[in-house]
Amino acid sequence: MRVVIVGSGVAGSEAGTWLGHRARQPLEIVEIECEPMRRFGGWGFQSFPSTEKTNLALRKMSLGRDPDEIFRWIDDPEQRETWPKELQELSFHADRPIPRVLIQLYVKWRRSQVRNDLVTYRRVTGEAMRVLLESGPHPISVTLDNQERILADRLIMASGSIAVKIPESLKDLGHHERIIIDPLTLEGHERRKEIPAGARVLILGTGLTGEEQANVLLSLGHTNLTILSRNGFRHYAYGQDQKNAPLTFDEAPDFLHAETPEEFNHKLSDFYSFFLEKGHSPEDILAALRPFWDDMRAELGGCYKAADRLRRFRRTLAVNSIGASFEVAQNLKEAEALGHLRTMCGVVESIVEREGAFEVRIHKDGEDEDAPMVALFDHIINAVGRNIIRHPIWEHLLADGIAKKHAGIGIRVSQYGQMMDAQGAASDTMWVVGMARAGDHALRHGYLGNTAFNVPQVRSHVYDTVDAMLEGLSKHPSEPTALPEAHRPQ
Repeated sequence: MRVVIVGSGVAGSEAGTWLGHRARQPLEIVEIECEPMRRFGGWGFQSFPSTEKTNLALRKMSLGRDPDEIFRWIDDPEQRETWPKELQELSFHADRPIPRVLIQLYVKWRRSQVRNDLVTYRRVTGEAMRVLLESGPHPISVTLDNQERILADRLIMASGSIAVKIPESLKDLGHHERIIIDPLTLEGHERRKEIPAGARVLILGTGLTGEEQANVLLSLGHTNLTILSRNGFRHYAYGQDQKNAPLTFDEAPDFLHAETPEEFNHKLSDFYSFFLEKGHSPEDILAALRPFWDDMRAELGGCYKAADRLRRFRRTLAVNSIGASFEVAQNLKEAEALGHLRTMCGVVESIVEREGAFEVRIHKDGEDEDAPMVALFDHIINAVGRNIIRHPIWEHLLADGIAKKHAGIGIRVSQYGQMMDAQGAASDTMWVVGMARAGDHALRHGYLGNTAFNVPQVRSHVYDTVDAMLEGLSKHPSEPTALPEAHRPQ
């Protein structure tokens, strides 16, 4: 039996690791990854820069079913010897973030703990381009960019195919040596280090990526940074100990029963203010609402309307759903006070190179577009975010009717992670984990806003999905077996 996993970031690696732990019949696990450097970490937990930290506390980054495992791992002297030297002497606290590269090492270590003679792993370096349903003994084929075809009995799609968003104003300048289109690559990292400390740098995007880029540049001695977004929204900052005290409700909050939009907004504002004053973070509040998600959908008029109405006045759900790390927020605050960093609101109308600098024309929503503000910059970093399922492999799956979009931010899956086709039928051979399930997490499970789809979200579904797939595996690869009744989507 061959299981092919497309994508080997955190979600794909963990799916393969869990398969290795749980398999009770011979399995060949083939893991396809186009960028070997991202194995075990994906784009979010890369090995550079090694000192950059996650935005989540250590205790939130555990994987598997034992939340204390990560603490044992991080305190193990033998493991520390394998870390980058600049990290080996660090001390750690359960409620503080850890360097991002350690998550990649932790995921890799979890794979090393698989002890199952029934399982073999094979790594394939290449870009998976198309999935086809086959009529032969193996029901699935995956075609790579070099035209190699890999046959599979089961497929796990663990690739969000996270293409970087490119603003219209940058599309004709994408290859310019002083513009970094994707800062979350090794090339982007190396080019960022080459920016002179006195340069005027524009960072497009004030989200977590934009704040991180500013923080890294500040650590390199930069003193002339600008971050820009349409509304200038910034993620709230975690406290130094990042407690996120658990919050639970005995019943659904009464703002759900408001009869008018005005009453809804008023009650929602009071609701948020009450718990924020008690020291809970916006993330705590959204998490406490999650058990009532089905009630909320019904009361607010369905998934889309519910997600649209649940907004805080000064923030979007995206910036409420997860915070910036205390350290990054403090560094940016101090830089703003010193005049080394400024935040701008507006939309880039155009970017033109003139006499060795970029002339950027910016206008604010609601203001006269005939009189935009003009600013000059020497370097530009694109940090507006990334798109999910923007890749030929997903385009073909959607065009062929094998997959179906869900909420515009992912693809539709069954309750247990089976890929659903254009007619709404759940596949018995194709499964989905990771970022491609963002729509499912938002609309079925109430992960409102941009959840940054990191370790907690992977942990919330990957193990149940793999267990369900294993339960439905056929003893005869040529005859896919449907899931037991308990695992069929309702």
